[in-house]
Amino acid sequence: MTQKLTVWYNTKCPVCNAGIDWQHSRLVRAARSGAIDFRDINLEPDALSGFGIGLAGSLMGVSGGSLSNIVLTLYGKPIHNAVATSAGLGVPITIVGTLGYILAGWHDRALLPPLSLGFVSLLGVVIMAPVATFTAPYGARLAHRLSRRTLEIAFSIFLLLISARFLISLF
Repeated sequence: MTQKLTVWYNTKCPVCNAGIDWQHSRLVRAARSGAIDFRDINLEPDALSGFGIGLAGSLMGVSGGSLSNIVLTLYGKPIHNAVATSAGLGVPITIVGTLGYILAGWHDRALLPPLSLGFVSLLGVVIMAPVATFTAPYGARLAHRLSRRTLEIAFSIFLLLISARFLISLF
């Protein structure tokens, strides 16, 4: 039996509705075939954990995908599915986070280094975006080659390193 893809959408968000409208015919075909289940996030408050993931990730300086992986595994998703979903979530989380940092630092432009847009370094974006785009497929292949237990241990070590970095930054 194949699993349905659950598409969360926000009926109160004009940008989300525009995204749904843009792919409307494709999504309707998939929904009619039973491959997609549409769910409104406003009707299921537990789904708002995504807001908490994004907020915590941006405050700690880590990817929201890392934190969403934790939430997904806590809700019983297999680690390989959680990693794949988290990787997909990384792009929208990054876009929203970047816009947030641009807006947050907009009033401090005179105090920021050159080539900055708010608190976002354009030089960093130009260097990191191509590197991340190039290496992402390799990371995905590696994650799918690893056994469930090995992937869990690797992710745990990653989280320990992130936690140590966060704790060190407090002092």
